[in-house]
Amino acid sequence: MMRLAILILVLAFARSTEAADPPKPLAELVKDLRDPDRIVRLRAVEAIREHHYDKILEVLPQLIEALGDDLVRSPLDRKPGEYLLQQTIWQTANLGPVERVKVASELTKHRDPQIRAGAFVVWWAAAESGDKVDLADLLAAVRRGVKDENSLVRAQATMSLRAFWKAPAKEAEAAIALLTAALEDRESQREDIPSPAMEAALALINFKAKARPAIPALGKVAALNHNRGRVVWFACQALNAIATSDAAAAEEIVKLLKPLITDKTRSNEVRTCAVNGVWNVGEAVRLVGDLAAILEEPGADDNLRSVAYHVLGRMGPQAAPAVPTLVRLLDRGARNLRAQRAVDAHRALGSSAVWLRDWDWFAKTVESNRGDNKSRMFDRLMANSVQREQFAALTVLSQIGPAAGEAVGAIEKWIEQADSDYDRRRGFQTLQAIKK
Repeated sequence: MMRLAILILVLAFARSTEAADPPKPLAELVKDLRDPDRIVRLRAVEAIREHHYDKILEVLPQLIEALGDDLVRSPLDRKPGEYLLQQTIWQTANLGPVERVKVASELTKHRDPQIRAGAFVVWWAAAESGDKVDLADLLAAVRRGVKDENSLVRAQATMSLRAFWKAPAKEAEAAIALLTAALEDRESQREDIPSPAMEAALALINFKAKARPAIPALGKVAALNHNRGRVVWFACQALNAIATSDAAAAEEIVKLLKPLITDKTRSNEVRTCAVNGVWNVGEAVRLVGDLAAILEEPGADDNLRSVAYHVLGRMGPQAAPAVPTLVRLLDRGARNLRAQRAVDAHRALGSSAVWLRDWDWFAKTVESNRGDNKSRMFDRLMANSVQREQFAALTVLSQIGPAAGEAVGAIEKWIEQADSDYDRRRGFQTLQAIKK
């Protein structure tokens, strides 16, 4: 035991002595950066970070070369370009604000597109964290970056324009002009890499009313019949941000989105984006009839109907013209539940008399589960679908309030036929909201 204790003390002393050794001179560490042994290179990088961080600008090119694949250089690899700079500059180099911005500025001209892309991210992050950033310098770099041959660089250069949403009017207008132009650039090297257009739409959301000049370009993106990279979604969100902050622009945006909402040849996904675009927009009351029609549209999926319900609910009493539709949905839901209890699931699967959303999907699901549980599974699926529709209708009627007076009789009838105390309570709450 005594020998073991002595050995531990000796090892501890040796380690403390080693820790006390002075660090290698920077020149020697730079030589180690070119060592063929990866471990030697990585140790040299750590030593430079720890002991010579004030000189890191001088040896940054050698650091980048030494780290190589450890910092994921290819824009098609798993990690984004900003990982490189965050690791070598932002998190571990202990650089001050001025140096961070200087490094980012220099690296937007680097030969490696991954590094160029990451440089714009760091430059934007520096601005967001309060570092002093010369907006004219950043604008000049972005103008160069949005013309880069690499789409990732173009996307990240576009993204860095988020730093301008609180900028003075002149700089903000220049940024909005660049973002508007970037909406035309929808190229992406890979599905999960954002396109410049997506980054532009996302950035424009924060500019709100100031982004009004971008409305026509955003409308072109919103009219696409696909939502790859969520570009349509963000374009519609940008339009919504403009409309909710600029009453003068709201009418123009609602007129722009109306045909995109009502066109049944468009996919449910992109129509859902367009409906979200009029969320909480006062002028959207012009669309009450169109939104109510979606609730009864056979081809509308759950997401499209759900957002239509929510937008109607946000209108409150102004959604009163939708009450007849909501009453029909309540009545039809009650009839469907009666039909469900009255017929055997096997017969119901082939019966066009039983109304059910997404019928084909439910039928396939039930058919794939033959056996003793088949009828029980069908009952549960059908009940859940009908119940979602009914609860959504009750919620909107509650939000409409006294203006939904003509629905009182249908709600009372629905309460009488309800299967549970929870359902009846939902019905009574709706009546209370209407009769207040």
